[in-house]
Amino acid sequence: MPKTKIFNSTQSLPAPFIPAKRASITHFLTPDQRIDEPALQEFIHDHIVVHGQPLVIGDFNTLPVWDLKLFAPKTLPKLFKKRGE
Repeated sequence: MPKTKIFNSTQSLPAPFIPAKRASITHFLTPDQRIDEPALQEFIHDHIVVHGQPLVIGDFNTLPVWDLKLFAPKTLPKLFKKRGE
C-alpha cells in the first residue's frame, strides 16, 4: 500500500489541489431558523459553477431540521433552468 502524506496546512497543497472554502449553513438561515434555499443555491452556484472552486458547507448538525433533497443530483439542473443556463 502506498504511503499517505498528511498535509498540515492548506497552504502547502501541491497542484492541482486547492483548499476548499468552508462556509457555515448558519449564514443562510432566515429569522425563523429555516434555510434560505434560494440564497444558498445562489452561493453554491456562484462558488462552484461560476468560479470553479471546491466548497464545504458545515454545521448542518446544529439545525433542528433540514431538507436532504437540497443536495440531490436532481436539484442542480433545476437551478440551471431557473437561471436560464
